[in-house]
Amino acid sequence: MIKKSVEKGDIWLVNLNPSRKGELGKNNRPCLVIQATEANKILPTVVIVPLSSKRQRFELEIKIIPNKSNNLIKESYVVWWHVYTVDKLNLIQKVGVINEEVLLEISENIIDTLGFSEVLK
Repeated sequence: MIKKSVEKGDIWLVNLNPSRKGELGKNNRPCLVIQATEANKILPTVVIVPLSSKRQRFELEIKIIPNKSNNLIKESYVVWWHVYTVDKLNLIQKVGVINEEVLLEISENIIDTLGFSEVLK
């Protein structure tokens, strides 16, 4: 088995098929790794959120502008409320990395959505 170096903040092309109703299935969708790098070193799975080129029209949408660091082709939106755990075998190719500011914003939204913001005060 080829060991993949996966870090929090990486953008990977991920196979999310088969998808179920309400999920964002698509063969090779770019996704953002939100799992801690230390966990990525030891676990066979990784926690991700997908990116979409379609505007989410949601007041908490997070837009990513393509740049040399993230290597995205299109303006993308983080679908942070769709948290997935996938086997690392589903990671096809590393695309790029996201900046810390955007990663922090995504993390805060996920923490609030899961109701952990009160616990962390």
